[in-house]
Amino acid sequence: MKKAAIQLSTERLEIRLTPAEKKFLKLKARKSGFTSMADFIVSLAEEKPLHDSRYDKLFFESLDNIAFVLHKTGVNINQATHVLNIQKLQGSVSNETVTGFMALLSDFNKKQEDLFYILNKIRFQ
Repeated sequence: MKKAAIQLSTERLEIRLTPAEKKFLKLKARKSGFTSMADFIVSLAEEKPLHDSRYDKLFFESLDNIAFVLHKTGVNINQATHVLNIQKLQGSVSNETVTGFMALLSDFNKKQEDLFYILNKIRFQ
């Protein structure tokens, strides 16, 4: 399969702006994560949605926090499973209770895996 050829930017476009307009456009481009005014203007012309890159750090920190809490929840559930199995061996808990808990644990693990998959997909997209 052939890769798409990379097109070099060789053309120039000059426009006149007031100093305030130029400052506004540069600020808007920087806040949206653009390092190039050309990329910013082309993106606007293509009507691509802009985002404020200042929120990227907060967004990814939130994703990391969610992943951390999911991990800790899994650790706590594993500890509860260990205690439940000990109680089963000691005869202080019924097989039905253990079976019900294991079914809940299986559901949780599946949902946790799905969430980790989604978080990683968002994070590395």
